[in-house]
Amino acid sequence: ENVKDCHKEMADAVLSQIELVKETMYVQEEILALCFNEEERLNV
Repeated sequence: ENVKDCHKEMADAVLSQIELVKETMYVQEEILALCFNEEERLNV
């Protein structure tokens, strides 16, 4: 029983880390898009 609880806690922690990484990547993607748009605007 204790092992099951520990496993569930670890699995929950990993899933929460995955969600955090996804959010971080999304934000970085948005920043890159803004940078590219700005660069294109300056090169015109």
